[in-house]
Amino acid sequence: MAGVGQTPEILEINQTVALEPELRETLTFSRCHALAEALLDRPVQYRFDHAIYKPAYNGRATAWHQDEAITRSIQTLVTAHFWVPMQDVSVEMGCMQFIPGSHRERIRPHQRLERLRHAHALETCDVDVSRAVACPLRAGDVTVHFPRTLHYTGPNLTGVPRLAWSLEFGPAAAAAVPAGGQGAPRVAHGHATRPLDRTLSLPTAFPRSIPGR
Repeated sequence: MAGVGQTPEILEINQTVALEPELRETLTFSRCHALAEALLDRPVQYRFDHAIYKPAYNGRATAWHQDEAITRSIQTLVTAHFWVPMQDVSVEMGCMQFIPGSHRERIRPHQRLERLRHAHALETCDVDVSRAVACPLRAGDVTVHFPRTLHYTGPNLTGVPRLAWSLEFGPAAAAAVPAGGQGAPRVAHGHATRPLDRTLSLPTAFPRSIPGR
């Protein structure tokens, strides 16, 4: 992600699974697939992934946005989006931040970033950041969110590059649900919460837990 003639400050590789099919055989891929089926309560398939490299002291945030604004779907998407850091990630390193409950809200107006008009990156300014919840993670942990969930990652202010793998799973056939018909996004590590506080037990999915997310 960089302007023409500029050195990229955030590097991304789209569809890494297509470039390296063996990634499908990893525990991360299979466990995210299993958790997506549990959260969406239906069989799912891989839809998209990308690897993200945020260099040390890069100074650039990934703006607040909703993934559904990027896809421009005419339907409410039924997909689960995973963000898996390759190392421990703090707020200072640029961990994920979410607006709780925003997955039940409307799609906000988005615009291309002023400095990245040639890129796919979008931002929305219609965000009450006082509601934001940061989700620092340890290596092996993962966040999960839905297409309308407002999310953001800050600049990497540390001396260590931040690496993450983002994966998206959804039903094999196109599907739509009423807005707000999905459960709230959670930080998931071996369990996940469905609507009506029904708990799914996935004891082998992820190795650690951060309670209260």
